[in-house]
Amino acid sequence: MSTTESEAGGLADDRPLLGRTSTAERVADILRTRIAEGYFPPGERLSEDSIGKALGVSRNTLREAFRLLTHERLLVHQLNRGVFVRVLAVEASRTSTAPDG
Repeated sequence: MSTTESEAGGLADDRPLLGRTSTAERVADILRTRIAEGYFPPGERLSEDSIGKALGVSRNTLREAFRLLTHERLLVHQLNRGVFVRVLAVEASRTSTAPDG
């Protein structure tokens, strides 16, 4: 799975949200919102080229936003593969919390 230019094209509407604060933080805010809305589903690879073009930001700015979201554990960086939306896993082993009765 990866974003294409046409899929990332909807991000162009978010360009005015970039404003005057740190551009990387604003890009991270936009991506965070889009992830929460399901625009980028879990496991999807985020394309630097298409997202950067859609938002009109440099590769370095986008990478800084990716680092911020990786630190927040919303994204996962895989060496030589790219950045992916984190897939949340349900804890495999749960202990019973039933009262002793």
